[in-house]
Amino acid sequence: MDSLAARQRLINHLQAQQSADMALLAGNYPGLREFLSMEVAAALSISEQAVDGQLETAESVARRLPATWRAWDRGELDIAKVRYLDEHTQHLSVAELAAVEERVLPRASGQRMPAFRTAVRRAVLSINPESAEEHHQQAVEKRHIAVEGCAHGMALLTYYAPAQDVTMVWEVLTGVAAAARTPEDDRTLAQRRADALAALCSGVLDHGLPDGSRLSKRRCQRARLVVTMPVSVLTGSSDVCDLGRYGPITALQALQIADADANLQRLVCDPVSGVLVDASPVDKYRPPGWLAEQIEARDQTCMAPGCSQPAFRTEVDHCVPFSKGGKTDAANLGLLCKHHHRSKDGGGWFLERLPDGTFRWTSPLGRVHDRAPTRWWHQPEADAGATQFIDATPGDGNLRCPPAATGEPSVAAQAQAQAQDEDSRPSDSDDPPF
Repeated sequence: MDSLAARQRLINHLQAQQSADMALLAGNYPGLREFLSMEVAAALSISEQAVDGQLETAESVARRLPATWRAWDRGELDIAKVRYLDEHTQHLSVAELAAVEERVLPRASGQRMPAFRTAVRRAVLSINPESAEEHHQQAVEKRHIAVEGCAHGMALLTYYAPAQDVTMVWEVLTGVAAAARTPEDDRTLAQRRADALAALCSGVLDHGLPDGSRLSKRRCQRARLVVTMPVSVLTGSSDVCDLGRYGPITALQALQIADADANLQRLVCDPVSGVLVDASPVDKYRPPGWLAEQIEARDQTCMAPGCSQPAFRTEVDHCVPFSKGGKTDAANLGLLCKHHHRSKDGGGWFLERLPDGTFRWTSPLGRVHDRAPTRWWHQPEADAGATQFIDATPGDGNLRCPPAATGEPSVAAQAQAQAQDEDSRPSDSDDPPF
């Protein structure tokens, strides 16, 4: 148990050090700040949103909460507690921040997350009760709905909104679920509640909005389900299929979606690689509808490293600009979301599409990342969503110290100094673990 606890403190410390590295990069390359998250995300194979969140937390905590940073660097706090404390004290003055830290930090390392959240909210309210309503209004501005893919052909829908609205939606779904129950219905209440939400949304697609108006053609296009399947599925095979905006699904699930009213579009794939065969070029800048649809079907998402923005949120872009001789054909076109389109055109990133369909990105710092093309049948060695860093430059191996705002040497700083003292000693050549 002591070993488990010690390793958790080490993990917490390393997260603090990694966050300090991110803040150091942002300070060293201020001109690249807007697209720095893309650079870091590609290097770490994580999402840009995760990088943005960690970087914002690092910069904010180092500037506003020095005692919290020191506790984090000592391994006493994990990143979840640090982020929660930072987010819930954004509106406080320097003196109020110090008062909150004084109340919360002494017991924070021994608290589980629910107790820690309660302690933070209680401290903030007692120190600055007038800001509670203002803080709530700021939270209301962040209301949203999000989708996350899960295993076994399932997905998770998250609804973040004022408590009264969430309660109202819950009660309506519960009421519809209760009304739908019959003696022959063996579904649980939870299952009927989930089915009720799908039925309400399906009713809007079929019959329009409550005022009788129909969704516009553009919105209906966005609401459609796009399923990609090999021809063999239609003849009884059990090959893996793909549901747009989700990912791999079973052949039976694909056939249930692709009913008699489905529109079928034929796409030709290379029989060896599984990559969609490119279509013929056209002699104009804007790709015609049929070509744009093939690019959307081929790429499915933005083709930047690690990005998964679905096709309907992207733009069909020329890898080699049309103004510089780039062709309007499938070999030179790809899907990019607006953010990564801007990173290519004005953010210092260079993009080329290789003959095998790979999208090769070169960052402003010279790091090269490959985004593999989508393949339409199972190949264990090929991951369509993966990016590979292929041009790494070895670093010096030294951990970066936290910002000076911490006020005292970190564990990493002490370790780094000790390592420098031992440079003259023979290196340890033992096999891992070190």
